[in-house]
Amino acid sequence: MTAKNCIETKDLVKTFAGGKTTAVDHLSLTIEKGQTVGLIGADGAGKTTLLRLIGGLLLPDAGSLSVCGLDPVKDKARLSAKIGYMPQKFGLYEDLTVRENLEFYADLKNIGRDFSAMLAFANLSAFQERLAGKLSGGMKQKLGLVCALAGSPELILLDEPSVGVDPVSRRELLKMVKSAAGGKATVLWSTAYMDEAQRFDWLIAMDDGRILDTGSPKELLEKTGSDNLDAAFIGLLPETKRAAHREL
Repeated sequence: MTAKNCIETKDLVKTFAGGKTTAVDHLSLTIEKGQTVGLIGADGAGKTTLLRLIGGLLLPDAGSLSVCGLDPVKDKARLSAKIGYMPQKFGLYEDLTVRENLEFYADLKNIGRDFSAMLAFANLSAFQERLAGKLSGGMKQKLGLVCALAGSPELILLDEPSVGVDPVSRRELLKMVKSAAGGKATVLWSTAYMDEAQRFDWLIAMDDGRILDTGSPKELLEKTGSDNLDAAFIGLLPETKRAAHREL
């Protein structure tokens, strides 16, 4: 792994159901440190599985993987301290307050409990004594994001964090992540929303566990001769799938 890269995979494979379902199929990629990267693809593309492999939550069946200079299998404990991870369904304790949720997460991560700056950053200071179950969808996602950002991780993994929230909250979440990363942390954000995708530094388009292409939003538009990222993504799909989309 080179010093400028945060993530490197080579021929990474992950299967389920006794090898009958391949979620990640001989996938090779490189992500540089400090980039804000969008992992784009439809449901079932393999995005969640890839994030869990990178975060050390799943074991690969084949191939190699290096994250923050560590092996997620052999160095799981050390890597955990370097990663902030927000799963698609963030596990808030709805009968605990905002602050109590943060304190519980901090204890799990063995990090400090001074959340004042992060609560202010997420506009949650006035709601820290509110039960998490009483928060709006957007506020719940902000709380999950604060937990993922706690401890200033080197790598932030976000699995479709804006699903189910309104467009304004979606923009706020992305603004929060970019501001918190500050060009130092690497961000890998999975999404099926192409209006989000255009705001990332770099995109990785996935389908059926494979990488279709990578590049900046501008580069993917130019490669496919498209005027929007929805059309660009469809243009990257195999012909049989492009035809299906044209029939919709």
